[in-house]
Amino acid sequence: MKTLTTLGLILIALQVSAYDYCDKFEDNAHELKVRQLSERLAYNWEDFCDHPRIMDVQHEIRRYYYRDTDQFEDHNVYTLHYNEYSCEYHYNVGRENWFKEKDYCYNTW
Repeated sequence: MKTLTTLGLILIALQVSAYDYCDKFEDNAHELKVRQLSERLAYNWEDFCDHPRIMDVQHEIRRYYYRDTDQFEDHNVYTLHYNEYSCEYHYNVGRENWFKEKDYCYNTW
């Protein structure tokens, strides 16, 4: 029984490590931004997509109020889920720039 449990855990670990989170961004509107993010973090695309510590990359759109324009602006937020923590990176769609002041990491344990 112990051997069967160990074998099952190994198979699950292999399946998780085989997941290519970059596939979901290829040939869509976010591929360029995810590639820019990988360069910003000093990874080439292949190393970024096969990085052993990165479990997933999540995208969502959030709206933020800007006093200088008195309007809400969309941010593409890309969250990198590492083994031990997660980091968010914001791209302001309207101003077409990475909003580094909003980048932050947080503990996921």
